[in-house]
Amino acid sequence: MVGLANRQVNLVHTSNNSVKCTYTDPMSINVLKFYPNSSAFIVGLDSPSLRVRTTADCSNIATFNSGHPNVYGIDFDSTGTKILTCGSDQKFNIWSFAFGLLGGGFQTGSKIWSCDFSFDDYVITGDEASTVKIYSTTYTTPAVYTKVLNAGGVVWSVSFKGGSHTEYVAGADIKAYVDNQTSSLVTMSSKVSVVLYDKLTDHFLMVGDDIVRIYE
Repeated sequence: MVGLANRQVNLVHTSNNSVKCTYTDPMSINVLKFYPNSSAFIVGLDSPSLRVRTTADCSNIATFNSGHPNVYGIDFDSTGTKILTCGSDQKFNIWSFAFGLLGGGFQTGSKIWSCDFSFDDYVITGDEASTVKIYSTTYTTPAVYTKVLNAGGVVWSVSFKGGSHTEYVAGADIKAYVDNQTSSLVTMSSKVSVVLYDKLTDHFLMVGDDIVRIYE
């Protein structure tokens, strides 16, 4: 389990809630993502930097430039060999630890606050214009799907629903959405900052500013 507060990360043992290790960064931490096998985690900062750190003791493995002025979203592909980043420059990039920048840099038209890989390598983004967009595996062509959500606010969180690139969940303003539905799935009392789908249980996790809810 991870605790994130401004510039500090605490990795916590779920068995007894003791702190395993702590990492403090000089910059504000906007986003954190675990490597698929949980051996490491990567953080995106209020700067161009990405930092990769081990979960064993939170020590630094690597630091590299994301190409974004600020990093708001990170994800790994299903193989763990590619990294997706997005940020304040209205672009998303695809990275490899071995080869650096692989593709992307596509101008989406609005500041991107969230991004996610599908299992078949598509990319989904949520932006400041209350819009969800899906891009094919070429990453350089216009979006193959665009949906403006009726919340009228920032899409703070977006995630593919399962293995397919045609299903997704999104959180915009105080509403959460599923797939291409016009109406929202649920309305919360505060900003929906995280929306996740568990395909094993068919449950949705919604995280607001001061509340966590799980829906069937």
